[in-house]
Amino acid sequence: PRSWKQLLWSTFGSFLILWDLVTIPLGIFDLPDFIHFLSIIARISFFYWLIDMPLHFLFGIEIGGQAELRPSKLARRYFQSWFLIDILVITMDASIILVESLGTFAENGTTSLSPFHTARFLRALRLLRLLRLLRVAKLQQEIMVLANRFLSTNTFMLMKVVAGVCMLLLINHIIACSWYGIGTWDFEGRSWLARVQISQNDFAEAYAASMHWALTQFTPATNNIAPDNAIERFFALGVVVFAIGIFSSFITQITTTMSSLRLARTEQNQKRAKLLQFFSERGLSVGLFGKVQQALQQEGHFEVRLKEPDVMLIQKIPERLKMQ
Repeated sequence: PRSWKQLLWSTFGSFLILWDLVTIPLGIFDLPDFIHFLSIIARISFFYWLIDMPLHFLFGIEIGGQAELRPSKLARRYFQSWFLIDILVITMDASIILVESLGTFAENGTTSLSPFHTARFLRALRLLRLLRLLRVAKLQQEIMVLANRFLSTNTFMLMKVVAGVCMLLLINHIIACSWYGIGTWDFEGRSWLARVQISQNDFAEAYAASMHWALTQFTPATNNIAPDNAIERFFALGVVVFAIGIFSSFITQITTTMSSLRLARTEQNQKRAKLLQFFSERGLSVGLFGKVQQALQQEGHFEVRLKEPDVMLIQKIPERLKMQ
């Protein structure tokens, strides 16, 4: 489970999930060149996840602290967890790629253009790729594996804060794109895009306005954009209710993480203060103090590391496992 091959494969999969989180919602905007580029990446992603399915029978996993490498056990666990979701998403991807290819042939005059190959139909069909976001649950597991392997305790705590902020921005990104998509609907000739007169503006201004509106639903800020029909108002109400729970839990997570980091920093500062007091009371040189401090830091004595007595569950582990 900790081999470099499996680690690199999982890292590339995490990158594809992040790519989908950012780019799939942007398919709502009218960006032909960008959509063409997304179609190319979608094919790469399709073949990756297609190959990833049989690899679940080969890549080992850790269950209860033990490495499980038996294909029968790996297959059973995969069938009980991600198999159906992977089949659903891969089938959907294959269908979209097929329809897009037929649409390209129709545009080139190879076949006749049917109603199912129109730009509006293809644009709506691409929104089905939002089903890929079901794989976001895999992302947290992969990131935790990478973080525990490469990051120190201090860095891991800071990364938790950064990851929380990034996830909040990604949620707002999806909401902003959805808000713009609802604004493009002609509901009795009224929409927020027509009201603020940016329906014909370029992508940058339209996205900035949508993102501004989304962020103001999570924070006590103001903006000049408001719902202009029933569908937009119901969507706005749903976002506000959703934001109440998300933002409060986000603030709680940030507060808890920063408190843990502050406690760890306090322990470090106390160690340095005692070392400085020791040198000061004996009148030792500042240069020697700097050399000693640097040597201790290189040895890792100032790092935040959990000690065995601080973890109560460690005391209940059998001795044979402690020896390992």
